[in-house]
Amino acid sequence: MLDDIIAKSRSLPRVFDFFNGKKMPDDFMPPSDVLLYCHDYSWSSTIVSSRYMLTIPLVDLTYEIEGVRYFVRRGEAVLVKPFLHRSVPVVDIGQYLRLIVSFELAREQDYLPRSLIMTLSNHAWELVSQLLDHYLKDEIVAASLTLVLLLSELSDSPVRSEVYEHSRAVTAATSYINQYLVNAFSVKDVAEVAGLSVSHLRRRFREETGVSIGEYIERRRIAAAQRLLSDTNLKVEQIAGDCGYDSIYSFSRFFKRKTGISPLAFRKHCRSNAGME
Repeated sequence: MLDDIIAKSRSLPRVFDFFNGKKMPDDFMPPSDVLLYCHDYSWSSTIVSSRYMLTIPLVDLTYEIEGVRYFVRRGEAVLVKPFLHRSVPVVDIGQYLRLIVSFELAREQDYLPRSLIMTLSNHAWELVSQLLDHYLKDEIVAASLTLVLLLSELSDSPVRSEVYEHSRAVTAATSYINQYLVNAFSVKDVAEVAGLSVSHLRRRFREETGVSIGEYIERRRIAAAQRLLSDTNLKVEQIAGDCGYDSIYSFSRFFKRKTGISPLAFRKHCRSNAGME
């Protein structure tokens, strides 16, 4: 080990400017509000969260994302981005043990894997172990930075590439929508951010996502509302505002039209079920 360090040290390029080193990207940020937990049971009800969810199966299991089921092997990992519907359905195997790493990011980062499912290399497993050690010792900075290294390592080992790469305009549109769900905005506002006319954005958005931009906005708002109703004690009036509605009445009509039940009935239903992922 020491010989290797000496060899690499001697191979470093000569330095002429001792006041400028290799800088971090301007928009770099590590994961925040990191939460680790372990579950060993199924969860058939659809879950929606505003957080990133990295799931590391410790047994082979079936994972459902946006209505599509994936058989995920032990030794693979799944990264579910915010506001996607997910569940762990009941299957014949009857084993569901998994480590879940939940975290928040204000915006996309280059170190995030582009694929939905990745292979865990030996080095990735070592990083998972280090992440657990740091977390259990309340070494939060070290845990966050180790998570960056783990996600970066996973980026190099995609198993499948179901994640469709959208154009820059549609990516800008979806990012704006998800960032400003709390505000009342129009499709024209989104089109200006995307750099397209309203008609061009509508056409391109449907071509690339399979849904209209209006439907996408509604899905994201209903997903955010469901998450706030199930995971928080916020009043419905505040949730309505947080989802871009200036009236509890218009929000309640919208929610019932999309889900078939009122916001309060949805909250009661969620809390009548034992357990939570």
